[in-house]
Amino acid sequence: QVQDSYNLTFLDKSFDVVIASNLLHLLYEPEKPINEIKRVLKDKGIF
Repeated sequence: QVQDSYNLTFLDKSFDVVIASNLLHLLYEPEKPINEIKRVLKDKGIF
């Protein structure tokens, strides 16, 4: 599923693994998507 990395619609702690291959270096404000990834990643999840 493709979503806006600045505003993910997934619930908190939804994923064991998040893959953002070849993405972060292209973003204007990468800290916002990183915070979204942290939000949707389960405790001890892999990024």
